[in-house]
Amino acid sequence: LLTWLGCLRAGVIHVPVNFALKPDELGYIVRQSGASALVCDPALAPNAAASRDASAVAIQGRFHGGGDDVLDILSTALDERIDDGPVDLSNDEGIAQILYTSGTTADPKGAVMTHAAFLAHYESCIVSADLFAADRTLDALPLYHSAQMHCFIMPHLLLGASAVLIDAPDPALCLRLIEEHRVTSFFAPPTVWISLLRHDDFDRRDLTSLERIY
Repeated sequence: LLTWLGCLRAGVIHVPVNFALKPDELGYIVRQSGASALVCDPALAPNAAASRDASAVAIQGRFHGGGDDVLDILSTALDERIDDGPVDLSNDEGIAQILYTSGTTADPKGAVMTHAAFLAHYESCIVSADLFAADRTLDALPLYHSAQMHCFIMPHLLLGASAVLIDAPDPALCLRLIEEHRVTSFFAPPTVWISLLRHDDFDRRDLTSLERIY
């Protein structure tokens, strides 16, 4: 999330990638998109290194735990010595992100998304999905996918809502966090909802704070 927001602010085109891709699949997207930097979780570094295309990218970064030759995104974001200077937000027709299709029937194709397109999309989501600043959300689905990032996290951030962000929709963790944080809004596909309903904690946790489920 910090990398995405940083790219938006810097005017850098962001290309989210499915973390389950194999090295050759990752290499295809890196090569086809013309990427000049690759940022990943430390746990995925071996997979990235196994891709010749990905390992040859000029700038390597990690979400955290970087080193001398590897950019540490979290440390950079928290470094108050960095002066980011003025930001030019006048070109809303500039490219913000290239979202790749799943590639189930052919090679993945990059869908080019502008800043203006996303803002129009976020406004639509806020209105049609009844999103509010008072919402307390649990965001548990992968951020490389447009649904979690662009239908819920970004619209909620623009509203100023509170968000609890986790790596994966583990049923026990989700149910506990809904109770602890009095979560009012939660998005998940049917498979995740089924896993919650079947979990032993479903009848033990206080889930009465939930007002809207998606």
